[in-house]
This record gives sequence, C-alpha cells and structure tokens, in this order.
Amino acid sequence: MSMAKRFGVFLLLLAGRALAGPFDVDVPKEIPDEPFDLSAPRLEYTNKTVFASGGVTGRFENVTVTADQASGNPDSGDLRLEGNIHFERDNIIWRGTELDYNYKTQTGKFGPSEFEFDPVLVSVDHMERVSTNEYLLRGATFTTCTRDGKHYHVTAKEARLLDEKYLKAKGVVFYLGKVPVFYFPYWRHTLKTSIFTFKLGYGSEWGAYGLIKATVPVTENVDWISDVNLYSRRGVGFGQGLEWDYPDAVGRFSSFYINDQDPYTKYSSSNAMEQINSDRYRFKLEHLHHFTDTDYINTKWNYLSDPAVLEEFFKSEYRLNAQPENYASAVHGDSVVGSELFANYRLNDFYDNTDRAQYSLDLYRMKLGKTP
Repeated sequence: MSMAKRFGVFLLLLAGRALAGPFDVDVPKEIPDEPFDLSAPRLEYTNKTVFASGGVTGRFENVTVTADQASGNPDSGDLRLEGNIHFERDNIIWRGTELDYNYKTQTGKFGPSEFEFDPVLVSVDHMERVSTNEYLLRGATFTTCTRDGKHYHVTAKEARLLDEKYLKAKGVVFYLGKVPVFYFPYWRHTLKTSIFTFKLGYGSEWGAYGLIKATVPVTENVDWISDVNLYSRRGVGFGQGLEWDYPDAVGRFSSFYINDQDPYTKYSSSNAMEQINSDRYRFKLEHLHHFTDTDYINTKWNYLSDPAVLEEFFKSEYRLNAQPENYASAVHGDSVVGSELFANYRLNDFYDNTDRAQYSLDLYRMKLGKTP
C-alpha cells in the first residue's frame, strides 16, 4: 500500500473511531487492505500531525464520511474534522461543521450538528461527550416530523443522551408549528417512543376538530399527559393528567375543561339549561394498589360539571358507562377468609345513587375436624 493511500486510510480510521462512540460503529483496530476508498486533493504530514484538505471523502466497509478538511495526531489520539461533516452508517446519519475528538480517551466536543436516531431528528448548538455512554447537549431541538416546516418539535436548554436510548432534559418547551403549547422543567424520554398523537375529523356536534395529545415520561413509571382539543363549533378544550405504572400500583388522574361556545347543541330543554352552562369540565381518578395477590385497594372517582359532558366529549367512555362510578374498595383474603370493605358515594347531585358503606366476610369451605 502506498504511503499516501495508507495515510488516507489512517485519517478515515480516525474519523470512524471518533464517531464510533455516539453511533456504536465497529471500526477495526487494524487498517485493512480492502475494502476502502479515500480521496483528498491535498495531504501533508508535519510535526507528527497529518493534514487532509480540499474536501475529504472516504468509504470504510459500510461507513462513509466526508469533510472539508481533517487533521490528526496518531500519538495523542487527537482528531479534528471541519466543514460540512457528513457521517453515515446504515440508517444513522450525523452532520456537523466541527468535531474535536480524542479517540483514545473517547471524549470530545462537537460544534453545531444534526443527527438522526430513527425516528427522531436532533439538532444541537453544542454537543460534548462526557463519558463512554453519555452526551451533553445544549440548545437541542427534537422532532419526529420529516417535513421542512416542522409541524411540531421540542426544544431543551440542556439535555443528556444516555446509551443512545434515553434523554433527560431541562427547560423543555413543546411547539405546534411556531406556537409554544407546553412547558416542562424536567423531561425524561425514550427516543423510540412517540410524544404526540393526533386525530382529525368532522362531527355534527363538534364541527371540524383536531385532538392533540402529548405524552411525556416524567420518570420510568410516571407519564405526564397534556391534551389540546380544537373544535370549530365548541371552542378549545384543555386536558391535563398523570398516569403511573409501578409493579404494585397502577392508576391515572385526568382533568378536562372547555369554555363551550355552543353548550346546548345537543340538549336545549329548560331542565338541561338549568344544569348546563358554558363552563364544562370533568375530573377523574383511578388507582389500584396491590399489597399482596389477595390484599389490595381499588378506587375510582368522577366529578363532572353536568350530566351531558361525558356524552358530548368522551363518547367512547360514555358508551361503556353512562353514569360514572365513585367508590373505594379494600379487599383482604387468605386461605380461610375473604373480606371486603366497600364504600359508594355520589359526588354529583344530578345522578341517582344510593350512598352506602358495607363490609362483607366470606368463610371458605373447609373440613371440620375428622368429618368427611
């Protein structure tokens, strides 16, 4: 192999190692004879530092890299790539303008750059690799929208990318187009999961509508859920809730409010007008907590602005249960006895309900003494 070609492969090898960290690229330690391809109009070697300029292009197995210029010191492991850097391996793409990296210590600083973790597109003002599995991102923007004018995106003042899978961020703002809609002081997210869900349509009661939901993991077990519901006939509805899922406890809290612009579109009788006004809302709490397989607490509570709010804005839930439940139940059981303390209480006066509290005790069938 010629000296120029060996030097060119050395530069490509350095570039591959520099970017191997963020993208888990398996770059071999030895320089192979084939397959490779590298071109640079100008190559120099001065004071143990190699220089390539005029546009560096290379291919190493299934990795391709281009940059305006590159320099590296094989003794110290320092590498610098500058200008229109493009790195691609399989479905992972990294783009930037500056890269300072030490492939021996596997630490470095990245300038303004963009990269893709399918399906998430990320752009940052500054990125620094602080350990083998952690990156510090400043001025970061995240989105899964591939259109030029992003329909939605997330910005963060500071974020940390862990194991190329998890994101921890501070000062997070969610945007629909250019309009900020949610703010979170702290956010934890798995890159492979979606943040936003959308539903568009038209209905006789709502008119044209768009239902937008943002699900943000606060911790591994707790999700923060925010809704913005746009109705051409009814106005704008807002929802806020939490969901939690632990090994011994699951539950959710949800709330909804809308200043209804047409509250009597479905019911306009005098009785309905006494119960319904423009302020429509609901609050719902569900929780199930297991202490053992046979000892648990189960509770559900609903509080509504009027008897029609579920039917008009939560149709699928209304079809399952036209009159929402309000109860708390504590259950205990063992091999001898099963028992339950149950309480049911009406929170809204417009529903017919018999408030009650009861205790039940069941003795299981068992053998008495020496009887059959």
